[in-house]
Amino acid sequence: MKHTGKLLHAAAGMAFALMASGAAYAEEDKAPTTDRPTHYEGIPVDKICAPDPLPSGQHSGPPAMSLSQQDSQNGNQFYGSAMGNRQFLLFGDTNHYDHRISDYFYSHDNIDRLSAQGVKHIFIEMGPQNQYIIDDLVSGKMTDDDFAKINKGGIWDHNNKSDYEQDLHAAQGILYAAAKGIKIHAVDLKGHTSVTKADREELYKFIKDRSRTFAALCPQNDSMTMAFIQAYHGKRQAYLQHYAPIFNELMATRYDDTERAALIKSIAGNERSAVFYGSGHYDGPKSMPALLGPENSVQIYIFPDARQVEGQYAQGEFTGVDFGHIVSENKVYQLGTVTFDGLNQNQSAKPQAAKPSI
Repeated sequence: MKHTGKLLHAAAGMAFALMASGAAYAEEDKAPTTDRPTHYEGIPVDKICAPDPLPSGQHSGPPAMSLSQQDSQNGNQFYGSAMGNRQFLLFGDTNHYDHRISDYFYSHDNIDRLSAQGVKHIFIEMGPQNQYIIDDLVSGKMTDDDFAKINKGGIWDHNNKSDYEQDLHAAQGILYAAAKGIKIHAVDLKGHTSVTKADREELYKFIKDRSRTFAALCPQNDSMTMAFIQAYHGKRQAYLQHYAPIFNELMATRYDDTERAALIKSIAGNERSAVFYGSGHYDGPKSMPALLGPENSVQIYIFPDARQVEGQYAQGEFTGVDFGHIVSENKVYQLGTVTFDGLNQNQSAKPQAAKPSI
């Protein structure tokens, strides 16, 4: 299961971040699916949708993650000293499709916590060409409704009314942050690639089609399992053979955060800052933590609920990330090598092992 999450987030994050449309949001929303099929490509739907953790016997390698075995703190207690003596608080969006994650980040509670920690800047996964939208919102030239109706591209791409509501909530959070003296910056620079716009859009359509198919099969927002990945890709094998090189090239540029990290540093200076990006940007030698300084940042993956962690990841898989915030519990769990007490110490030996990114 751990590989399914990485593939979903990688595909979704890459496709959304590469699309930059200025088109207005379409008001019509798709009617919910009522006739749920029992099989897809011969596979029972209950093998495709995963509402509960997998039995431990179905995992390969180390045993499944159990949060009950991890040290934890109440969210209010944790965020009271979350940054320690570090400059950057890095929030990892583990699933761009689950609006509960974004809703938490832009909530008044989270903004209050960031303000209390002395945060002066928030850097988000939006193209710099859209900074004027944020500025117009904060200055009063644009309402929160206007902000939500504009298709801002990237992970802000609109597909339905739910996306509009997510953006409306984000706009209200941006306004609340601005009132507390926190500036919001759109810093998602595009990587350099030879992939044409036509090929990029075709790949985008394929990923969107897969996501909609999955949503129709599993309306509870369950986890995308390997059974679905294999079945769907098997059906589109010829397509994948053609577009696999394009996908690989785009991914290579997408997760090289050298220019984005440099932009963040130039704006932040020495002031405390929060970063809200897809968790895929927090893995590897050219990731945000590596470039901003692992000794100068705290990494927190945001999960909507515990089942998004338990049963999907192996024990010890989070060696390169510090903490996991479970929104439904308002609880933060230790996932990596930095302890809660260690937040107030300058622990620089944080391994950058492979990290899951849903």
